[in-house]
Amino acid sequence: MPPSVRPLDASHLAAILEIERLSYATPWPTSVFTEEMQHEWSRLWGWFPGGFAAPAGFLLFWEVYDEVHVLNLAVHPSMRRRGVARGLLASLFHHCRERSFKLVTLEVRSSNQAALGLYGSFDFRPAGVRKGYYSDNLEDALIMVSQLA
Repeated sequence: MPPSVRPLDASHLAAILEIERLSYATPWPTSVFTEEMQHEWSRLWGWFPGGFAAPAGFLLFWEVYDEVHVLNLAVHPSMRRRGVARGLLASLFHHCRERSFKLVTLEVRSSNQAALGLYGSFDFRPAGVRKGYYSDNLEDALIMVSQLA
């Protein structure tokens, strides 16, 4: 059975929180995810390997007018380097093109070379810097933009 990308809901919250906890030094609290699930502009998708009931990774993004803003992308450590993040982003870009979105934006740690390489492969380019953006170590965030139209 091939992997699939599909929307996540409250029944997936434990898996989302586990991935979040294992992926980030300062994981988002449960309340952020439950609130995001309520907003009409917010989308939370999961990558489900063939035959798995729990997501191996997730993507949280907003749809605002003709733009998409990626808030969070995380993959369970046991599933990294297996195309999960790439599959989520490919699904996002397919979705964006189908719905005529013009721009995809995100922030990424300036030191995260793996993420920068992945985003570069989707034509994200640096558009600015948010100084001291990350609260755990005050690392800068690069603002990345991928123009679709």
